[in-house]
Amino acid sequence: MNIYDRVIQLEKETEKFYLELFNKCKSSPGISHILSMLANDEKKIILAYENMKLLDSGRDVDISCETDTCMKDTKQIFEKFKHGKENFDCSIAQINLYQSSLEKQKEIVKLFKDELKATTDPERLKIIEKLTREKIKHVLILENLVEMLLNTEQWIENAEFNHFDEY
Repeated sequence: MNIYDRVIQLEKETEKFYLELFNKCKSSPGISHILSMLANDEKKIILAYENMKLLDSGRDVDISCETDTCMKDTKQIFEKFKHGKENFDCSIAQINLYQSSLEKQKEIVKLFKDELKATTDPERLKIIEKLTREKIKHVLILENLVEMLLNTEQWIENAEFNHFDEY
């Protein structure tokens, strides 16, 4: 399986996880919104990789990729949770789905970093660098969601718990 097929497969699996979680967390508008943004980003990344694959087969396609940067919205949603302005109502039983999604995101980041080393085309490098940065943000969001699920009371009480200040 080539890099394109592997990334597309992982992205589709991750999108599926996000949509499953979205359907299970509809009672928490903030979490639903975050999951919806992440799923939309996955679709855009899948399209970028499908286009890169077509380009390699000789087709003339646009390989640019505009992903939504969801860090600002996510940070605001986590702030609402922290200050009790929004209800966090997702089951701890879902932790396995979040953790599986997190592991897939980390695997994709590794694939992107490996591909960066092997790519010489400047346009493609620019896109892969951008996608890598976005994936790292997805990892950060999922890590915070997992921490929040595992330590809900501690997370809400500790103002320093979330790690979004870097972005």
